[in-house]
Amino acid sequence: MEAALPEDAHVFVDAGNAGAGAVHLLPAPRRGRFVVAVGMGGMGYTFGAGIGAALATGRRTYVLAGDGAFFMHGMEVHTAVEYDAPVTFVIFNNNAHAMCALREQFLQGGVRGDDLFGRTDIAAGVAAAFPSLDVTGAGDAAQVREALLRGNAGGGPAFVALDCDPQEIPPFLPFQPFAEATGTAGHPDSKENPDERRVVHVG
Repeated sequence: MEAALPEDAHVFVDAGNAGAGAVHLLPAPRRGRFVVAVGMGGMGYTFGAGIGAALATGRRTYVLAGDGAFFMHGMEVHTAVEYDAPVTFVIFNNNAHAMCALREQFLQGGVRGDDLFGRTDIAAGVAAAFPSLDVTGAGDAAQVREALLRGNAGGGPAFVALDCDPQEIPPFLPFQPFAEATGTAGHPDSKENPDERRVVHVG
């Protein structure tokens, strides 16, 4: 994703594993905005916020959200399509409220199952709902990059869905002891430099 972001892009990061990953692993655009939900009730805010920013500024705007957030407010994609907003939606689909499931596993004695979903093909559903929308069901990082660059070249909205593993542990401090115990701590691609980030906290 970093390679595809324009320097003046606005990035809206949703709550959950997608947000934890983006905050730590994706550098903020130097001349844009990087907005993060850190309060209660943040899931799904990115859809309305990202579309509003795209329409207000005319700049390419990115919404980074998980499937849980998408199921809450994702049909705001309709507004982006109707107004041809320059916004790219990137949905990380792990078929779960995975941060909640990991919290249950690590801190509450085991996953109850309430936060694990049946498999959903979000890309196919969105493509069927919005035939004019550029939709990509990406299988790997290269396909994500290609889809983002194609969206950048277009003037209107684009949509990318990427399947992820619900057992992936994000770089989230309360989970680190468990990640270290299982050998999944840290991330070799992390390039975070707090001195260079322009982050707006919401909530």
